[in-house]
Amino acid sequence: MYCAVDEISDLNDRLIGLQHTKDQDREMFEQQLQQIRNEHRETNEQLSSDNMMLSTFFIRVSIMNVV
Repeated sequence: MYCAVDEISDLNDRLIGLQHTKDQDREMFEQQLQQIRNEHRETNEQLSSDNMMLSTFFIRVSIMNVV
């Protein structure tokens, strides 16, 4: 006969398993989010650098055209 104590124990085991899975998923998503943030920062830095180079280039070209 299946008693309430066994059912509670089974539900508790299931809850622990679900919490463990949730924690693993959260950690995985946090790592992915950090990776995306890092990639975004690197891309932003690269684009800023490219913009500075292009600005300098256009200024030089403008100066050369004036002379």
